Amino acid sequence: MAGTAFLHLLRAENLTLTVEGGCELLKNVSFDINEKEIVGLLGPNGSGKTSLLRCLYGGQSQYQGDIYLNGKRLSQLPLKKRAQQIAAVTQESPADFQLTVEAVIRTGRTPHQHWLTGLDSRAESVIHKNIERFKLQDYLHRDISELSGGERKRVLLCRVLVQEPELLLLDEPCNHLDISNQLSLLLQLRELNIGCLVSLHDFTFLLMAATNALIFLGDQRAAQSVVFWMFGGLGRATWELLLLPSIFVCLGVLALFWNARSLNALMMGQETAAALGISVRRTQVVILLLATLVTSLIVSLTGTIGFVGLVIPHIMRTIVGGDNRVLLFFSALAGAAFMLCVDIIARQLLAPQELPIGIITGALGGSYFCYLLARR
Repeated sequence: MAGTAFLHLLRAENLTLTVEGGCELLKNVSFDINEKEIVGLLGPNGSGKTSLLRCLYGGQSQYQGDIYLNGKRLSQLPLKKRAQQIAAVTQESPADFQLTVEAVIRTGRTPHQHWLTGLDSRAESVIHKNIERFKLQDYLHRDISELSGGERKRVLLCRVLVQEPELLLLDEPCNHLDISNQLSLLLQLRELNIGCLVSLHDFTFLLMAATNALIFLGDQRAAQSVVFWMFGGLGRATWELLLLPSIFVCLGVLALFWNARSLNALMMGQETAAALGISVRRTQVVILLLATLVTSLIVSLTGTIGFVGLVIPHIMRTIVGGDNRVLLFFSALAGAAFMLCVDIIARQLLAPQELPIGIITGALGGSYFCYLLARR
């Protein structure tokens, strides 16, 4: 297997980790990380994300399965050699390091120092470059225990980059960082040009930072549930579940049709609608509540399926016009037909696997809006 693992920076095969009491934190986990790839590790607390990272950087050795780093079995690498290639920022945060910022940063060169003399020819240039990268010049002589959580995180990130790893492991790197520092971290990760495995809770950060994602939840049903809520699908809808929501959805749609004339008046402006005898405030609240009710009931059954509510009404408006008495009906009809077609495609495209519908609607919707922008 080592021959195939060489194609990847890191490959994990069938990792299983069982702790005292017989609890399986990891079970048959397999994945690859390529050079310069940022992989997001997404999952709730207790799903085993930190345990997986500990297996990779050496904090946990009692696992079953194989891990390869550049084609070599990780368990056979000396600890110092492993530390030259893999660096980690953990969630461990001792109350008092009793070290200055500069001393903490310099510990990153430990794997590269000669075992007897402690010499390291590249140390000063690498340390200086990363201190400038994180703008830590004014912090060097301060005790790290005096820093805020965000400042301490920057120091620890600087320390691991001083280590010059090929693979960077980050366990919840956004903890204690404000939004500006989170964005700064995002940009720095993309500029590093090294492999990264980032454990996090924030799905938005995952979308912005990662080039790939590993949804890690501990059991298959949980993983399917997260994929469902992220991308949506019709596979979980049954006749038993449809009955009650369908009644409320139909009532909500009929109520929207009933207010179609008021919507037409509002399209001409609030002042005009008021002059036509429409209670503007009441109509706006009613329409908002009806739309929220219908949408929430549908999402509870299908998950979040993007772009349908934006693209279909826009297309139908170009065909049947903007009169809401007609537009609402044809938008609902066309939306249902569109979802039926997309569901058939999702089931057949990768059969017997089912592609999440949200991926298809997102691709079609995004392409359509790009087309509209190009026309303008």
